[in-house]
Amino acid sequence: MLVEIYCDKFMENGKPRGKISFHSGLNTVLGGDAGDNSIGKSTFLMVIDFVFGGNDYVEKLKDVQQEIGEHVICFAFRFNNQMHYFSRSNTDYKTVHKCDASYRHLENGSITLSQYLDFLRVQYGIANCDLSFREAVGFAMRIYGRDTLDEGHPLQEAKQEKQGSAIERLLKLTGRYASIEDLYHKCKEAEDDLEAFKGARKREYFPYTKTKSEYNQNIKSIAEYQRQLDELELRSKQNLLDLDSVQADYLAKLKARLSYYRRERTRQVSQLQKIKDGQSSRIPFVEHFDDLMKFFPDIDIQRIEQTELFHRELVGILNSEVKAETDRLDNIVSMLDAKILETENEIKGISKETCLSKVVLEEYASIKSKLNALEIANANYLKLNNLESEVKEAKRQLDDETAKVITDTQADVNATMAGYNTKIYADRKTSPELDIKGINSYTFSTPKDGGTGTQYKGLIVFDMAMLELTPLPVIVHDSVILKPIENDAMENIFKIYNATPKQVFIAIDRASGYTQETQNILESTQVLRLSAEDGSLYGRAWNAK
Repeated sequence: MLVEIYCDKFMENGKPRGKISFHSGLNTVLGGDAGDNSIGKSTFLMVIDFVFGGNDYVEKLKDVQQEIGEHVICFAFRFNNQMHYFSRSNTDYKTVHKCDASYRHLENGSITLSQYLDFLRVQYGIANCDLSFREAVGFAMRIYGRDTLDEGHPLQEAKQEKQGSAIERLLKLTGRYASIEDLYHKCKEAEDDLEAFKGARKREYFPYTKTKSEYNQNIKSIAEYQRQLDELELRSKQNLLDLDSVQADYLAKLKARLSYYRRERTRQVSQLQKIKDGQSSRIPFVEHFDDLMKFFPDIDIQRIEQTELFHRELVGILNSEVKAETDRLDNIVSMLDAKILETENEIKGISKETCLSKVVLEEYASIKSKLNALEIANANYLKLNNLESEVKEAKRQLDDETAKVITDTQADVNATMAGYNTKIYADRKTSPELDIKGINSYTFSTPKDGGTGTQYKGLIVFDMAMLELTPLPVIVHDSVILKPIENDAMENIFKIYNATPKQVFIAIDRASGYTQETQNILESTQVLRLSAEDGSLYGRAWNAK
């Protein structure tokens, strides 16, 4: 836990404040009874956030950086009865220095902020949550000036953070995300396989069947090709094949194929020529409209030029599409040329062939090739259906497990909050409720009570539930959260704060306005007292005009 913070810029009545020590349970930064503002209560909480790896102390408190200048925050943690000393400056704040007990830098003790946060992540037992340390604790640092005071969204660390990310954080903190994650990766893998298969099919890397009716027609064709192969094989074994009839039959098929290729080539070349003729006959654009203005001096030339510009842009798009279509047709014509040449050579070879075995083998190979192509096409049709079924099933499993995990998590959080709410109000008031509507949406509110004090009390109760249910080691609550809550409730809240074995840091003033028991709690848990002017955090105020 955090044991102490020291900075030589922390002053009181012209003297250094020395080390500020902390303990488990409640740690109170106490202001005066006059409720003086700008004395450093929120600033000191920002320092605590800075110690826990935040950057807002430097990046948001610009007046502090300007007035105080370069300074170093020193701090110590105790884990497993071993002390660890560090320092971090407001200038090079992405670097953390390991120190000795006097806060002298250790040799080769400089580490990155990321390495320091990994150290805290391990020491606080958050390493198994699959979260960075700041992801795990940042939302619970509820300090004026940070984005964590939204009473309707207690899980968000930043205003722009998506609710899905916040819900994922909650599930990871409660240890329930692993089962979802495994199913998510399984679903993602199935989706990737499906997309890869569809991409290869679109590029025609393999034959495929498109529809169920085509699949059924292929089944019939496969049976017919298989019958031809069986007949050819049987006749060959029985020496019933006649060379002339086999040649004639095979040549007729080749010539029919050649005729189809030639007709298709003629059709594609004709289509290609039409596109090229259309390009060559295009009317050129007008560059200048001087002659037009001679006859029509009042004409709106700007509108005509804008129209002409639009036409140019449209033609540019069309040119791109025309080029793509031209390239496609060129490729088809080239492929058909190759098929025509291949078939012509095969016809020439068969015409000269006198060896019966070779003719039979070529006929057999041709039929077998067609049969194999249809079998592969149908197999790929079935593979696509299987992949789509796998994706559907993976999504169903993911949705079912997500719903179960969300339901269990929501029930635990709401039950724990209800327990704390009862301790505060003795069943006199409704408890806040977390309603997770799905993996990407949630709401948080107190039914039948939209008052400011109640909403901020909801934040407190939620954070206490997080301390109990998760490895979250610390929460920080600024006075802006505490002030709107009625005194009787605050006494019980302070008791709850103080009973936790973890650490709670709060800032509060006007202690005399609370009950005597509350004042006793605040006095006994006080770690820092601030007041106006010389009693402020840095020993002086710079907001006086």
